Amino acid sequence: MTLVVATTAALTSTPVTAQTLAEILAPRPDTYACWQRSYSADHLAEHPLQKVTEVFFHLSYYEMEHHEAGKGNYSFSVDFTTRERKGGAAGCVIRMIRAR
Repeated sequence: MTLVVATTAALTSTPVTAQTLAEILAPRPDTYACWQRSYSADHLAEHPLQKVTEVFFHLSYYEMEHHEAGKGNYSFSVDFTTRERKGGAAGCVIRMIRAR
């Protein structure tokens, strides 16, 4: 959960306090939330060593037949575009987090 909160904090312009996953995204089947951050040309000009130009964070909750209601899984992915790779994702991280 720390990574989710840290990533959320990095993608928003307002301070984020520690929250549970259920507070960020209710554990209801097939729910999701997305955050995106695109850096302006002015910002990138002021930070010439910054490689990332855009970040996309996707958080979802799902349940399978063997799950009890509210006891499914959260998953998230982080995609980013860099100066060197315009128009496409340079990488992706996916991790399953068990709901409590």
